[in-house]
Amino acid sequence: QAGDGEELYGNTFWVGQDYFDTWRIQLDRGRAFTSRDRVDAPPVAMVNRSFAERFFPGGDAVGRRLRLGDEEREIVGVAADSVAYDLDEATPLLIYLPQLQESTRRRFLAVRAEGDPRALFPEIEQRILALDPEQPVATVRTMRQVIATWLGAWMMGLGGLSLIGFGALALAAMGLYGVISYSVSQRRREFGIRQALGAEGRDLLKLVVGQGLRLAGLGVALGLVGAGLLTRFLQALLFGVDALDPLTFAGTAFLLLGVAAAASLVPARRASRVAPMSALRSD
Repeated sequence: QAGDGEELYGNTFWVGQDYFDTWRIQLDRGRAFTSRDRVDAPPVAMVNRSFAERFFPGGDAVGRRLRLGDEEREIVGVAADSVAYDLDEATPLLIYLPQLQESTRRRFLAVRAEGDPRALFPEIEQRILALDPEQPVATVRTMRQVIATWLGAWMMGLGGLSLIGFGALALAAMGLYGVISYSVSQRRREFGIRQALGAEGRDLLKLVVGQGLRLAGLGVALGLVGAGLLTRFLQALLFGVDALDPLTFAGTAFLLLGVAAAASLVPARRASRVAPMSALRSD
């Protein structure tokens, strides 16, 4: 409950005084926990930005009081939002409590290292055992390993989707090549006449490649419209990228146009080498 009796809710984390510096979580207002926030000191708490904006007007939560069970705590700081459990979760509402004001049986130690953090594993274990020889040390992993474990199933699915996407791209390129190649074979007489009237090979090259790019451009435009309408169903699968990210859409469009240009180049070169006399005698 807030000091005025309003019912609040959020996820509670007991953290050490260096937690925010270690995880590089910025402080919006107030202060972080210090070594003075001990059991014999007044109970304090911190909240994240979303919690402050949700329950306190203007996000001004510093100095307000929370009642957690039978204990009332003063909010001394507001931290920036951060991921708490899963990368794809909505921004959680978080309440931070100082570890020195609570003795828990299970603790997690986070260490920020320069270079390869795995080189510190033996030293970390030795220091913990020096403090308490009976303290077990389990599940020592780098953050990359933690994220890789969480993303494992997603990466397998994305790998399959990538293979399907590359297959579709290859089929599209083959189809475009076939269409342009057939068009060139049907227009041999036209190309012969154009050359007889003074057109050069590079003119025919531009003509055929331009035709391929126009076909591809129409397809890309329709595809972008369809993708824009369907991306709302993919928002839950994205992290750190907006469903309508302009760089992603632009990059995809340029990639498809580049593939179309490459697929049109071979028929275009064949068209530019048509001998005028042989083309005129072919019919």
